[in-house]
Amino acid sequence: MSRFILKDRKAKKEQSKQHVEDLKTDKNTRNQKVLNNICPRCGGQLVVRTGKKGKFKGCSSFPKCRFIA
Repeated sequence: MSRFILKDRKAKKEQSKQHVEDLKTDKNTRNQKVLNNICPRCGGQLVVRTGKKGKFKGCSSFPKCRFIA
């Protein structure tokens, strides 16, 4: 019975490692899109907008897409 528990733990650990790796890849892809002024949510263009607290990058598809960077 203990062999099954160890295999299960190894499988869960591998699954966890893969999940973390996928999250890091997604974050890098998202950051690269923002640097290229592409909205990672809808693919629209990011434009510089002015708000109460200063300038920020926002999606040109506002209000349909509310992504800000």
